[in-house]
Amino acid sequence: FLNSMGAQIIGAGTPNIRIIGVEKLSATDYQVMPSRLETNFFIAAAAITNGEITILKINPNLIDRSIKIMSQIGIKISKYNKDGLIVKGEDSLRT
Repeated sequence: FLNSMGAQIIGAGTPNIRIIGVEKLSATDYQVMPSRLETNFFIAAAAITNGEITILKINPNLIDRSIKIMSQIGIKISKYNKDGLIVKGEDSLRT
């Protein structure tokens, strides 16, 4: 993120990080990753209210394990495009 603003940071993700001072940073665009916790909350809310929701701008691969578990208890979850989910609650959920 800071490098995209003009910072000079070397070694990110390694034990040694080197920061070289710069005169000025500039504006940049940045998108925060959607919360997996919130996504799971909305899936559960749709399931227990027997509702149907579409969740957009979430990478389904990031919550793959949650999707498998929730599907096993009877929640209908399908992928919508490449960055969304459709969730349908059912009358009877399994424990």
